[in-house]
Amino acid sequence: MDISMEEVIKNIIHIDKNAAELKKNFDKEIEERKKRIKDEIENLKTEIIDKEVEKIKVQQEKEIQETLKNAKAMKEDAYKSCEEMKRKFQLQKDNLIQDIFNHIFNQ
Repeated sequence: MDISMEEVIKNIIHIDKNAAELKKNFDKEIEERKKRIKDEIENLKTEIIDKEVEKIKVQQEKEIQETLKNAKAMKEDAYKSCEEMKRKFQLQKDNLIQDIFNHIFNQ
């Protein structure tokens, strides 16, 4: 019986060692998976942020171009308005000079 009891104890020790090794390997695999998942999450966050930053840059560029277009249109409108005012002023000036001339020499 001593031999078979010794064999049983050896088997128990062997099973215990295998179980400990399996647990160690399982824990290691869990940690590796956690790290891979964490890295993947970080990569996805970075990718999402980069895409959003790019969208914002594109939107900003569109807004800048639209603002420049509007500023140019306002400048052109202001120029036309000034030219019209100058033309009207010159016409009024010419009329006033003519009226003064007529008033001085026709009296």
